[in-house]
Amino acid sequence: QLDSNLVKSCIVYKTLPVTNLELPDTIDVAVFTSPSNVNTFFNNYSQTTTIKHFVALGNSTYKALQAHNFLNISICNDVHDWNIVDAIYSCN
Repeated sequence: QLDSNLVKSCIVYKTLPVTNLELPDTIDVAVFTSPSNVNTFFNNYSQTTTIKHFVALGNSTYKALQAHNFLNISICNDVHDWNIVDAIYSCN
């Protein structure tokens, strides 16, 4: 067992937003994998890019999209490859 007195921090991963992408004016379907993805899009791209339909992977991502008042959101709770593909193709 790890002695917590010996460890000051343990960074498993760090999410770094990408803010210099060149996105098209309109995107038919976008898949968001986490609330941080949603926040990065909202803060950096939502003024210049319109997304017609959103696919949220999981409840927390779905709630983040709702919090930013995005519409046309599908949720995919089972994030295996084919379920994500099914969620994308269901966006009509």
